[in-house]
Amino acid sequence: MPLLWQRIRSGVRWHPKEQAAKAAAAMTLKSVKSICVRFDPFSAGNRSIREFLNVAMSDRCIQTNMNCRVTTEIKNDRCKPTLEVQFENGLNLVCNSFNMSLVDLLRVFKKYSTSVQMQSKK
Repeated sequence: MPLLWQRIRSGVRWHPKEQAAKAAAAMTLKSVKSICVRFDPFSAGNRSIREFLNVAMSDRCIQTNMNCRVTTEIKNDRCKPTLEVQFENGLNLVCNSFNMSLVDLLRVFKKYSTSVQMQSKK
């Protein structure tokens, strides 16, 4: 039975890994000046920020902006995972990613980066 009919029979389900892969493939660093990732490796709820760091450090993503600086701060003070993004126009995004999924984190990043790109085109 084709995959399409299997999904129709079982009902369409949300597959988080597929959604994360699609969102990661669409991530670009064109309008980003720097990214700072802070997390405590021993606290719970930091999986998404570690996965985001993996996506941001991938070769495909780095190729979109070679001047983007990605830094990691590993703390041991039970702080919540934080993503700080500085865009080329001076806008700063600070996102507390505690208990967020990777898809949500990538959507927030894409929302702000596309708005910065649209502002720079005007």
